[in-house]
Amino acid sequence: MAFALPWGRRAVREEDVAEWAAALADVHAHVLPGVDDGPATWDEALALCRDAAARGTRTLVATPHYIPGGPWAVPWPRVRERAEELQRRVDEAGIPLRVRPGQELMLDPLLPDHLRDGNAGSLSGGEAARPGDTVLVELPLTGRPLFLFDVLHELLIMGLKVLLAHTERYEYLRAEDLEELARMGVRFQVNAGSFLPGASAERRARAWQLLRAGRVAALGSDTHGAHRPPGLDVALRAILAERQGHTWLDAMRRAAV
Repeated sequence: MAFALPWGRRAVREEDVAEWAAALADVHAHVLPGVDDGPATWDEALALCRDAAARGTRTLVATPHYIPGGPWAVPWPRVRERAEELQRRVDEAGIPLRVRPGQELMLDPLLPDHLRDGNAGSLSGGEAARPGDTVLVELPLTGRPLFLFDVLHELLIMGLKVLLAHTERYEYLRAEDLEELARMGVRFQVNAGSFLPGASAERRARAWQLLRAGRVAALGSDTHGAHRPPGLDVALRAILAERQGHTWLDAMRRAAV
């Protein structure tokens, strides 16, 4: 089934939405209970997983915040244990969803050390971050850190792949900053909701600019609860309506974050 769109845009088939939802992982989701500002209980966590699967997602990376020096500095071994427990409950409930452990790492001068000592982890889910693994790194929403490029460069020197969380949200990053980050090898994740009218005009414009420039390596729902639902389906409909939508999504699939 397809639905009509205004002149100059493509009709979108629901079969295509379902295919891409299954092919692309939701790489940024706060679904582990009791570790950050995501769900508080296992029941709430399971409800989010059920909703994600109903929207076509088949792989979801649980990425609780890791903010050094505060209550959200949850050690990586505990994150992995919680993700395994959530997967067990998902399987028992018959929900067709694979949950992978990950973390959303706040940029910090000591972040490389936290990764080396195994206290922080990657999106690859192993016992410790290893060369070739992807780390999801978050920046402060206001105020460009003085150590921004230094820390990201060190992570890259360690052999890690850096994925910048919800890149469209950092208003202080100028076009030349994004150019420099891309030259370094940093890749960009964009939130699904940022492509939609509900996002601010500025955030939505940045999301589409990154996509049209071929710079979006991965999508994430950044779900924290029912107020920000899981799943990529709504963004996929908007992207597939664009003439280059399939090309952009195929590039994300090849990136295999």
